[in-house]
Amino acid sequence: MNFLFLGHTEQGVATAARLAAHAAVASGMKVRLYLPEPERPGNGRKAYLRLAKPKEELLERGPISAPDVVLAFDAGMAKELSKDLKERSTLIVNSEEKFTNPVLAKKKVRIVSVDATGIALSATGRPFPAAPMAGALSKVFPKLSLKALRTAIEAEFYDRIAEHQSAAEQGCKMAK
Repeated sequence: MNFLFLGHTEQGVATAARLAAHAAVASGMKVRLYLPEPERPGNGRKAYLRLAKPKEELLERGPISAPDVVLAFDAGMAKELSKDLKERSTLIVNSEEKFTNPVLAKKKVRIVSVDATGIALSATGRPFPAAPMAGALSKVFPKLSLKALRTAIEAEFYDRIAEHQSAAEQGCKMAK
């Protein structure tokens, strides 16, 4: 499975990718994470995650051109993806409202919306949607269990661990 995390710097794109990678390792999968540095602050931020079963090879490196799942931390960026997403892929969008796109509907892309920023603000007091987006990913891709994600949050965050764990659980529950 190939995942693309897409957002702006300071939104937690890399953090969400690391959380997913850590949870995948805890779930017994092979992981390859690629975190290219943004060209300059304020630019878009991307992270690429490849997962494989323990007995499968995981040879590819670098960017992913045709991800199975895309996590868009900004609904505006999700609109730009309509021509790049392959058929029957999944798009998780950080959006207060249900995200729709007619081009993606024709491609039969599964769209999941979650108000990750709102969840993060209420749970932690900060507009940092990494944990709720990772929680939404665990709903879409159940091999990344919430239990493994809770452990990943303990390893990634140094404060407000319980709040971030709660945000991840709410992200999973509120993703629709």
